[in-house]
Amino acid sequence: MKLQRTYTMHTEATNVRDPFYSRIAKHIRQHGWRLQGVLGDEENFPFFYTIGNHQLGLPELLLIGSYDNADILNWVCDKLRRNACPFRDGELIYGYTKLPLKSLNAGDEAKEQYTVQVGQYYGTENYAVQQIVIPDKSGRYPDDPKCDVPYCWIPLLRKT
Repeated sequence: MKLQRTYTMHTEATNVRDPFYSRIAKHIRQHGWRLQGVLGDEENFPFFYTIGNHQLGLPELLLIGSYDNADILNWVCDKLRRNACPFRDGELIYGYTKLPLKSLNAGDEAKEQYTVQVGQYYGTENYAVQQIVIPDKSGRYPDDPKCDVPYCWIPLLRKT
């Protein structure tokens, strides 16, 4: 039996007069959410995050690690919205790959260092973030001491 949860609708962007945020708003209206990607460098991993879930009272999603993760994050976001409720902290998410992804409730570090444009878009830091984590080829996550490189290097931004 599937549990239905209600969620609170939040306001749209506060600064859509800015062309950058106007394009984000248009994309959200057309597609439901927007993926924001940030390229990595020698010291930082690339990452993707969503903008648009907050409007539905759902957490924004963050995935750190690879340029190929946009498809994964779109799939997870679609699943989140179909379920109409956040994933549980530590929940395994099956169906995209042979090995499950993992959801973690992320803390303020995620907002301060990764999902900055969400706060700018909505004009608030009062939104939730869930980090989606990919396991290594043996199904181990970065918090497992046996997790393989480079998966073990992904920072886990757990809420404390």
